[in-house]
This record gives sequence, structure tokens and C-alpha cells, in this order.
Amino acid sequence: MKEVFIKIEFDTENDKFDLLFYNSELNNLDKEEAYNIFFIMMENSIGEGLSRIYIRYVDISSTKLYNMITLTELEEYIKKILQFYRKELITDPIKQYFSYTFEPKNVDMLRYDIIAGITSYYETINDYYSENVHDIVEISKCGARALFLSYTYDDENDNDEIRREILNERYEIQDRLEKEVLGYSGEEIGIIVGRAIGIYNIYIDLIVYDENEFIKRAKILLAEYDRNFYISKLRKYSETKNIFDY
Repeated sequence: MKEVFIKIEFDTENDKFDLLFYNSELNNLDKEEAYNIFFIMMENSIGEGLSRIYIRYVDISSTKLYNMITLTELEEYIKKILQFYRKELITDPIKQYFSYTFEPKNVDMLRYDIIAGITSYYETINDYYSENVHDIVEISKCGARALFLSYTYDDENDNDEIRREILNERYEIQDRLEKEVLGYSGEEIGIIVGRAIGIYNIYIDLIVYDENEFIKRAKILLAEYDRNFYISKLRKYSETKNIFDY
């Protein structure tokens, strides 16, 4: 790793690092193979968490450039740069959230009424609207499921007090799902990766490791609320089903 050299640029707006790497042996390999080896070495050096959160772009350089550092120095460099810009160091991808906003569309399709949302897995949001299934297929290969819960709310009178109650209820449901369903008795069966509010619906995005057990537990909790809750894969055109019909 001391013989792999890195040139770094930092995007202060998005807290992302772009890398150029150089190594005489890697440069003699097929480009795809060189990338694969570099990524394995980088993840072993700085960890998968930092790699996923902070490394945005990687390319290979044909020559060793001025002011390159070694791969062994990359982690310390990342920490120093973030500290210099007074940025929080995040090592767990689930704790890095991205906010997004949409212009609601007048179509009879879930998630197209969304006004604003937040997610720690932005690829799944992009994939949903671009009809790309790559990420949720990869999640499925690991034995998990990318899902979302949705339920309708009524705020036709545009009442601030009612809106606060709706948001408080949303936070309560999310908090209870995390504590009483997903992480019950220390046996984690999933995580919440995002939430969104639309003109008509509330959305809670999840990755669950045991779909049947999640539905079984969630039905008991959600029955306490006077609402119909729907569950669907986080994929456009997937079947949407009332969770109480399972």
C-alpha cells in the first residue's frame, strides 16, 4: 500500500473526495482489473464505511503526480481535511443522511406526491424514479429486502396544528418501528434508511433482513393506529399491499 500513490481533491459542498491513483504495477494491468485491485486495497486501508461515505470518484493516472500521498496516509488525510473544514467524521453509512425535494406530480402513483424526504441510501431513491433495479437486486442477493411503508393522511384544511400532529405521529411510528420491531430484544431484523412526506402520503423506507418476521411484528404495532398501512418493494410498479392483508 505504501507503493500506491494518491492525488486528492475535496468537494467542500458535498463532503466528497475524488481520487487519482498511480502504481507502476497496477498501471501495467488491464484497467478494470487495476480498478478492482485498487478498491480492494483502499477498503482494506480505510474501511468500507469511509470508502462508501467519502470517496466519490476514482481514476487512474498514467504518471506519478506532484504532491501525491501514499494509500497508507489516505485515512489520516481524510480526517485532517474534515477537521480543518469543521466537518463531522461519519464512519457508519447509515448515519449519513441526504435530503431531497420534489415537485409533486398529479399522477396516481405512490411516491410521486412527495414534497421532501431524507435518506441514507440515495441510490435506491434515484433507482426508483429511473426504473433501475440494480441496487435492490444486490440487496436481495444478500438476503434482505428494500421496502417502504406508506399511509395516507388528511390535511385538507391546511391546518398547522393538524400538520404538527401528523408529523409527530410519523416520528412516533418510525421510532417505535426501530425500537419495537426492527431491533426488538437486541435481534436486529432491519433498519430504517429514510422517510418522506407527500401531499397525500407518508413514506418510511426500510431494508429488512427477515421480511416475514418484520410483517408479523409490524402488524401488531401498526394495528394501534387508526390508519391503513401499505407495504411495497422500493421499486417502481411493484405490488402494493395492505400490511394487514398478510
